[in-house]
Amino acid sequence: MPRRTAEEAAATRVQLLAVARDLFATDGYAATTLDGIATAAGLTRGAVHHHFGDKRALFVEVFETLEHELNDAVVRAALAAPSDPLEQLRAGCRAMFDSVGLAEHRQIALTDAPAVLGLVEWYDVDRGIGMNTMRFGVQALADAGYLDPSRVDAVTVLLYGALTEAALNLQTPGSPHTADEFIATVESLLAGLRP
Repeated sequence: MPRRTAEEAAATRVQLLAVARDLFATDGYAATTLDGIATAAGLTRGAVHHHFGDKRALFVEVFETLEHELNDAVVRAALAAPSDPLEQLRAGCRAMFDSVGLAEHRQIALTDAPAVLGLVEWYDVDRGIGMNTMRFGVQALADAGYLDPSRVDAVTVLLYGALTEAALNLQTPGSPHTADEFIATVESLLAGLRP
C-alpha cells in the first residue's frame, strides 16, 4: 500500500477523533472499542493504533479537545458581553454552565474522564486549560476596581474551584441549585472583596 501524504494522514487523524468523540459521547468509554472506532471510520484498527497508540490516548485527546472548546466558548461569551468585567464574568459563567450541560460534555468530561484519567490528572487537564482564562478575568475585575489587586491569585484559584464544583453540581440529578443562583452568589462573594 502506498504511503499517505501528510495531508491524508492529518485528515485520517481528524476523522478518527470525530468518530471516537461521537462514540465516547453516545456509548461511553467502557463500551467503545478501537475496532468499533475503526469500523465506524471505515479504517483499520491499525490506523487507530498508528495515530493514537491506544484507546486511553485517543480518549485523552478527545477530552482535551472538548475542554479547549469549553474554554473557547467561555472566552467568546465574555468578549461578546458588554465591556464591564463583571458582565463578562456573568457571560463566561453562563457559557460554562451551558457547555457543561451538553450531553456530550457530561459523558466525556464529567463521567468518563475522571474514571479513565483519575481525579488528579482529570483536574490537571481541566485546570491547565481553563485557569489562565480565569486569571485573566479576575485580573480584569481587579483592574476595574471590583477587588483588591493583591488578591488576584487567591481569588483566581478559589473562584475556579468554586465554579468547577458548581458546574458539577448543576449536572447532578436532583440538584436544588440553578446557574443564576451560583452566578449571583459569586457576585456577592466578589462584592465582599472590593478594596
